[in-house]
Amino acid sequence: MNNNEYIIVVKDLNKSFGNQQVLENINFSLKKNDNLVILGRSGTGKTVLLKCIIGLIKPDKGEVIIYNNPIFKLDNNKLRNIRKKIGFVFQNAALFDYFTVYENLKFLLDRNFFDMNDDEKHAHIMSILEKVGLEKSYTKYPEELSGGMKKRAGIARALILNPEIVLYDEPTAGLDYYTSLEISKLIKNLKDYHNTSSIIVTHDLKCAEITADKVMVLSKKNIIFEGLFNEFMDIADKIFSNG
Repeated sequence: MNNNEYIIVVKDLNKSFGNQQVLENINFSLKKNDNLVILGRSGTGKTVLLKCIIGLIKPDKGEVIIYNNPIFKLDNNKLRNIRKKIGFVFQNAALFDYFTVYENLKFLLDRNFFDMNDDEKHAHIMSILEKVGLEKSYTKYPEELSGGMKKRAGIARALILNPEIVLYDEPTAGLDYYTSLEISKLIKNLKDYHNTSSIIVTHDLKCAEITADKVMVLSKKNIIFEGLFNEFMDIADKIFSNG
């Protein structure tokens, strides 16, 4: 696969909850080694879309195709193999409270990398923690971490299985300006270092500016803009004044 090929394709995606339609005829693609930022106000369906992509929510209509596999037509084993290639960074980091940072990462390795011995696991864990700036905090429990450190631990959790795709759900939410900058720069650096492809859901314009190769804006169930960040900023006031 070359860099111009699409690794995720979303076709005619629709999702409703009861009488409320959240997503309507959503179509877009993600190129290999690109960061796609999905912008939109709270409640516009950004997180629902992200969960549809990973298969946590089934759409009412439409397809999500990952590496040429329509994921909602796959059996559980094939879907599990696709998901192993995808890291998901949850808003709340999704860490086990009763495990240290180190133990949270080792838990995933123990259940997925059966041919890796303890020394190799230790080296891999410490390498990932160093990349996210937590190599000195590996013995801490989640309750002992600051908001920014929890975000970093959540990113480390997503990276530990060496994913080819990373999905970020509001990675800077709840953080102060300077910590948000640090997390945004970390996302950009990790993409460059690991050659990952990412979808980043956010309403943080600075995060989008730093991380995005391409920007997509979701509003009122639909995609209303696709393009470069600078192109978006030229018309942002008009876009958001219309809801």
